[in-house]
Amino acid sequence: MTNASIIASPMCWGNGAYVIHKELEHALPGYRVLPYHPNWTLFPVCLPLAARIKRAGLVHTTPDYGIFFAQKNSTCAYLPQLCA
Repeated sequence: MTNASIIASPMCWGNGAYVIHKELEHALPGYRVLPYHPNWTLFPVCLPLAARIKRAGLVHTTPDYGIFFAQKNSTCAYLPQLCA
């Protein structure tokens, strides 16, 4: 699997979004959830220490924390998630 085909999804555990993304991880090859403790969100600048991203072609995270996970060799895209 090439770096371009790996999707990293750093997110805190303990909520419904985490459960849904873990299901995505099982269904989509190359999709990886990188969990971290919710207390790390109190210091968002330290989030990359909590969820280490290696060789990801795309980082899928919330808009609030996307800037902290931006990497030189990864695509950073703002994709608003719509709720029905």
